[in-house]
Amino acid sequence: MLLKIRYIVILFVVLSCAKPPTQPANPRIINTPVATPAPDPVVVTLGQKKLTKNDLIISLENSTTLDSGSTDQILKELIERKLFVAEARSQGMDTVQNFKEQMESNASMAVQSALEDKTAITKLGNEAYDRYLKEINASHIFIPLSAYASPADSLKLYKELLNIRDLAIKNNDFETQAKRWSKDPKTAANGGSLGWFSVFNLVYPLETAVYSIPKDSISKPVRSTMGYHIIKVNDVRKNSGAVKVQHIWKAVPKDMSPQNINKLYSLLDSVRTEIVNKGAKFEDMVTRFSDDFGSRDVGGELPPFGIGTRQEAAFEDVAFALKPGEISKPFQSTSGLHIIRLIEKYKPETKTKFLDLNSNKLITDSRADFLTQKRINDLKKKYNVQIKNDVQDNALKFASVKILGRNWVKPSTVILNDILFTINEKPYSVKNFYEFIEDRQQFERWPSENPSEIFTMLYERFLGNSLIKYQEEASLKQNADLLRWVEAQEENILYTTFLDDNIIRKSLTDTVGQKLFYERNKAMFQINEIGTMTVTSFANEDVYKSFKELTKEPKPYRLYRGITPILFEENEYKITQQDERKLFSLKQILEANEGYIVEVGGNTDAKEDEQISELRIREVVNYLVKIGVPLKRISEVNYKNSVVRDRFDWSKNQAVSFEFYSNLESDLVKTFNSKNENAITFDSFKINRKDFESKMNTAWGNKTGTVRVDGKIEEYILKVKKIKGTYLDAKTDVIIKYQEYLKDDLVKKLRAKYNVSYNSSEINTIINDLKRSK
Repeated sequence: MLLKIRYIVILFVVLSCAKPPTQPANPRIINTPVATPAPDPVVVTLGQKKLTKNDLIISLENSTTLDSGSTDQILKELIERKLFVAEARSQGMDTVQNFKEQMESNASMAVQSALEDKTAITKLGNEAYDRYLKEINASHIFIPLSAYASPADSLKLYKELLNIRDLAIKNNDFETQAKRWSKDPKTAANGGSLGWFSVFNLVYPLETAVYSIPKDSISKPVRSTMGYHIIKVNDVRKNSGAVKVQHIWKAVPKDMSPQNINKLYSLLDSVRTEIVNKGAKFEDMVTRFSDDFGSRDVGGELPPFGIGTRQEAAFEDVAFALKPGEISKPFQSTSGLHIIRLIEKYKPETKTKFLDLNSNKLITDSRADFLTQKRINDLKKKYNVQIKNDVQDNALKFASVKILGRNWVKPSTVILNDILFTINEKPYSVKNFYEFIEDRQQFERWPSENPSEIFTMLYERFLGNSLIKYQEEASLKQNADLLRWVEAQEENILYTTFLDDNIIRKSLTDTVGQKLFYERNKAMFQINEIGTMTVTSFANEDVYKSFKELTKEPKPYRLYRGITPILFEENEYKITQQDERKLFSLKQILEANEGYIVEVGGNTDAKEDEQISELRIREVVNYLVKIGVPLKRISEVNYKNSVVRDRFDWSKNQAVSFEFYSNLESDLVKTFNSKNENAITFDSFKINRKDFESKMNTAWGNKTGTVRVDGKIEEYILKVKKIKGTYLDAKTDVIIKYQEYLKDDLVKKLRAKYNVSYNSSEINTIINDLKRSK
């Protein structure tokens, strides 16, 4: 917001001097040790800590004040930072477990980024795009099996599935075999049908199998982390692109009778006729009839989607069969009944756009498992991994049911010191493995209820993690850029932790210290008036004019939002427990929006007694008052049968309706923004005279105004009140200045403790050289 001039406590304002260094985008892994550089002259001394010229250059390159600060400011920031880090180390902050875990995580992420297999990822991206250009219709037979099942169990199931495959080929009845054997609850009853889909819709091993076999072919058993699959490719076609639609949806509960479902069909058919033949707006019908509250405020519009992305084949089939502007007949999906209007069709993405949109999926979905396993397999060869099979077998024998309760404890046994495997001759013992189990059992997800399979999984994780950690440590030693980045991160964490513990928290919680500081420095806080500034910011001139038209309407403003009505049986007016829950939710909405007024509208159908609408209003209002809603927040309107809320379903007219109004423009802003996202922003904050006059370039006092800047329009209202000028009035400013005092005082004490000295002329030269090079 252009005029937002908040005068608040900026808790970490002083953290500006802790700018994190930029991580190398792709640090080069150096395979030979870095040569020892020639000695640098020492330019700063803090106790036992010596900073050389090169150390200083590295530190100053990340200084936030290097661009605009004076030499004195830059030097002050540097000394303060180094002192706080030195004291943090002196207090042992770099030895606590939380710090070690943070550093280990930061180092791991940095090294992983540097070691990322760019070639493999590029290959996966090219492969994914080639697959994206095709859509596959396939079916599968699935039998679950733990990824860590014994080789004997895996082989047995594999052979059984080969027999099922042979039967399906011989009898040409894959669908029948799927219904008989498949354990996939979502597809078995449909003959294993997966429908149409494209890339990223199946786990990577299955996707690879599907795109590798010809149309009408049946694969051999394919292993995934879930079990074994046999896949049949039914059809292949070009990518259909994507569509954008809007819909009207009616929910169909599982227990709804066929008669009532037919009523909904008739209702949607009548709605379609109103739109197609009588010119009704689709958006208006969405507001009146759709049960999809997530899309109702945007005219039933859904985000663009492609084939296989909604997991709702019927919906996709109808949407892709329409022409732009065409409206479907009513149809049923697994979630209910719909009519759809096609807004636009999109061609398949270009390769560049596709990779840009999906680059994250190449390293986060099931392809990530593939990349990790590839990395581990490569490392096994690179680092000469030697596995002691007999020790491994003995170690796995100590699996027990205690692991299921996550309270397994390593046994006292002589095998603890046995070497399980070596990586470049570095030994990893059974004890190391068991400690890994004790740690990971607290949060790992078990692949099955079989303790042996769980131990096998944990062994594979331990071996893989050990290899990756070994690679990271080796690479860190060989990569100067990475090592420097990790050291800078360590300094950042120590600095911010020390600052938070010794200054930020103290300044916020030490009210005695705040008040004492205020009493000693009252001259700093001479405030006689404070202003409350309310700012409404409009995206452009059109938004401004449109909103101003709305504000011309009489108050309270109609917000065009509410909650779903309470429906009654014919000539009934008593509310149910379900209705009471809805009214309690209404109370919560009113509490959360202090400007809201709810209109409670009584409605009757033409064939009902007119008096019944008044009884319905009384019943609802009495309950709202009973649960604490003030009468001034309720507006009662008896519509009787003057408003036909539904011409297709008379039961909708037997209702109490709820619509929100408000006297506040801020609530009107919310309504406007629901159809014009972020077109208007609205805020209110405290401001003092000095800030207002310097920023607004106008005199202080109660006033309103309009400002136009860079195409935006902002209206402000300033209300000024006299204040006594007490500690509470100045508390925000007191805390900021108290933070500054605490920091300066601490720096002064630490400078004395660490006997700081430095070469001013050398530092000036370094700073000026760095400024010129920027």
